Amino acid sequence: MANDLTVRTDDHQTGPPDAPVTPIVYADFQCPFSFQAHPIVMDLQRRLGAKLRFVFRNFPLTQIHPNALHAAMAAESVDATSCADAYWRIHHLI
Repeated sequence: MANDLTVRTDDHQTGPPDAPVTPIVYADFQCPFSFQAHPIVMDLQRRLGAKLRFVFRNFPLTQIHPNALHAAMAAESVDATSCADAYWRIHHLI
């Protein structure tokens, strides 16, 4: 459900589960605004450390970004077939 603010076991997340701050970000790998937000999130993770758990949910806007779904599917397939941090490595590359 798109407005579900409960962290799920299948969510892509990094940081401690008991962190006092847990943003749940819905983003599109092809969206320029999502792209601009990425370094901001990375800086927050660096500055807040264990006080932040970051949750990412793919939200490809297929009507305006024709490659967003393919990018999300690629990231998900890497997650399903690779080591524990593979999703985040591909996430940062895309």
